[in-house]
Amino acid sequence: MSSYYSNWSQDYTNAMDPNYVPELPELIRNQDTLGAADLAMLTGYGKIPELEGLVQEWLAKADEGLNPANIVAGFLAALAERPWWAEHEEGWRAEQELYYNDRATWQAKHDVYAGDITRFAEGLGYTLDEEFAASLATDIIRYGYTDSEIEREILNNTYYDQTDAYTPPETGTVRGEYDRIKRLASENLISVSDDWVWRQAHNVASEKTTGSSVDQQLVNLVKAQYSFMDPAIIDNLAQAQTTISDHLYPVLDQMRTTWGDPSLTFEDDWFDTNMIVKDEADGPDRFITAKEAQRKARQDDRYLTTDQNRQDMTSMSNAMMRVFGVL
Repeated sequence: MSSYYSNWSQDYTNAMDPNYVPELPELIRNQDTLGAADLAMLTGYGKIPELEGLVQEWLAKADEGLNPANIVAGFLAALAERPWWAEHEEGWRAEQELYYNDRATWQAKHDVYAGDITRFAEGLGYTLDEEFAASLATDIIRYGYTDSEIEREILNNTYYDQTDAYTPPETGTVRGEYDRIKRLASENLISVSDDWVWRQAHNVASEKTTGSSVDQQLVNLVKAQYSFMDPAIIDNLAQAQTTISDHLYPVLDQMRTTWGDPSLTFEDDWFDTNMIVKDEADGPDRFITAKEAQRKARQDDRYLTTDQNRQDMTSMSNAMMRVFGVL
């Protein structure tokens, strides 16, 4: 296997010879640190999950004082033994032949990749600068990145490696996952920070985690916030794709009826102070029942303006007038 990554302009015949053992230039051989091209080569391979551990192993040898030339040669020899290389060697050699023999066709292919990357990023909800798209297109050709690896690189550039203030996407799959997580948290009546939701949305998109794993984290948060509930009941609700809002809908429905307000939601301040009750001052917490909610709702100022209250008051007034013989 050739180490053309360390010396892009080396003789093409040598680069294509599977038995070629590179002689690294004296300049690299005497360096105390890895050259930029070699480091870029190792970093590029390190972005492939199957090779990440191998790359870290050989980078660590630099800290042990191993000569950079030996690090590169040792890594390439170890890479040649990996199943990943056996699956990708043929494609690598084909790309090298195209690069050296038909640069115009190679460049056209590169430009197609760059355009695909830009559209891929737009699907995630992000706009890439041309320089990054071109660089990633080159890496795709060099290292044979899969769609998942390309996606991770895009999200590293647009989110994970960002040092400036983050601007969330308004559209795309990341935004869609954010909306899903945010909605599920809201429907389970738990509060989570926007930063946490965006992080999880990106983790799902980059396959650092799964949507079901995030859902389980939300279930755990429900258990923590409503610790008075039987955990098994919460698990059963989740398995049935039922939320705490669904569980408490009879309460909400009763409140809407009592106040004559069909737009009422669990976000109303009334639920913050009345949703959880105790049977005794020092008793355990529990959720309010629909009947209890109705009684409390009738004591709220909002009930005084309802048609039902006016009817009740009229009926009471008429009853009293009958008692006193007025009617």
